[in-house]
Amino acid sequence: MVKHKTKNYIIIIIIGLALVAAQSSGIKWNVSLITILILGDILFPSLLGWLRAKCTLIWANKNQIVMRKGNIVTIVLWLIYIIGHGALTYFVRDNENFMLFSIGISLLVQREVIWIDSRKKFSIQIRNNERLQLYKK
Repeated sequence: MVKHKTKNYIIIIIIGLALVAAQSSGIKWNVSLITILILGDILFPSLLGWLRAKCTLIWANKNQIVMRKGNIVTIVLWLIYIIGHGALTYFVRDNENFMLFSIGISLLVQREVIWIDSRKKFSIQIRNNERLQLYKK
């Protein structure tokens, strides 16, 4: 079911930033680390989150609940993310501290894009999802 629960991903991002802050005294800040942080830990995960969302199948089931399902393309995009971030971590010292932050960014973008696309495509049915989400809290 398509849900609009962004709180979990924001918590992941905050925990990731807290871990970075805890390790900040040992991080050797330099131009390459900051560049990789912007490109590899914010833009790259955002792009892949957006791509995964756009490749996710969205439909309304027989109960008029909007559903989502990934596919082989979304799996491949996750593998690209994991390999790409692993390479960044290998080549740029101290980048491993940003992994949780990066995952949170990617998941947040994916969830938001799916929610926006669902609201556009199924503007009436998405109200059922909203009601169920409120009911299950």
